[in-house]
Amino acid sequence: MCRVKFYLLPSVCYRNITVDGLLIFENNLTAIKKKDLFFVPHEFYDQKDNQDVTALEYLYDQEQSDASAYLLDIISKEPSAGEKYEVIAGQENIGYLAFAGEVPEAEKEKICVYDSGKDIVKVKRFYIIQTVSYNEYLLRIKDCFPELVFHENAFHSIEKLGRFSDVKNELHRHLVVLCDHARRIYFECGRREEETFSSLKAGYGIYCSGKGSNEKEFKISYHGVKLTCNPHTKLFTEYSNQRIYFCWGRDDIDNHNIIVVKIGDHWR
Repeated sequence: MCRVKFYLLPSVCYRNITVDGLLIFENNLTAIKKKDLFFVPHEFYDQKDNQDVTALEYLYDQEQSDASAYLLDIISKEPSAGEKYEVIAGQENIGYLAFAGEVPEAEKEKICVYDSGKDIVKVKRFYIIQTVSYNEYLLRIKDCFPELVFHENAFHSIEKLGRFSDVKNELHRHLVVLCDHARRIYFECGRREEETFSSLKAGYGIYCSGKGSNEKEFKISYHGVKLTCNPHTKLFTEYSNQRIYFCWGRDDIDNHNIIVVKIGDHWR
């Protein structure tokens, strides 16, 4: 796991901050701190919004509102950082937290949490796609695909996919679809496997297969449970030997999330 350092961004308009918006903000902050770091830059308090109001003025004005009092209570408990925003922007593995509904400029938006805690995955995926080796990719993989379960042996054959730079984007695309869409489609299709495969191909260009006519059933033990793991995606083409084998999951294992059991070549 690689922890991201998140920094609070100034508001674009402090007078528009609401208590409801701060509830979202606080939930996002709580989600960040589960695995990552958070700081309030000293410069945050001096930056003016589009009405020339600083955070310092908003938080400590004599006519303090319920919203400003709530925000002060939240951020006063958080650690501070002495670096200016210009310096922070040049650092590695950083992210931002903005106020709910305030979409920052494009360069910051891709590494910014502002809508919901799910934005954290967006930030993590921004960094994982910049990795240059399987080892670096695997350090980040579990945080980037939280709706997937990875078997302890899932990565033993991953280098059989080929040169990392050649397969990184395609591997990532498949994992995103498996994480974000495959379980939903599987249940929408009434757990009918072939129908699910067709939907994944039609909707996302993902080639999927189950047990071939000349193949045995591939089974693996996970937490003492024997799982059949013939379903697999095929990278690049429907005849590819570069594959991700998985199980559709079970109700008694991690909320029926898909379990990835092998990333690599054909399971023989």
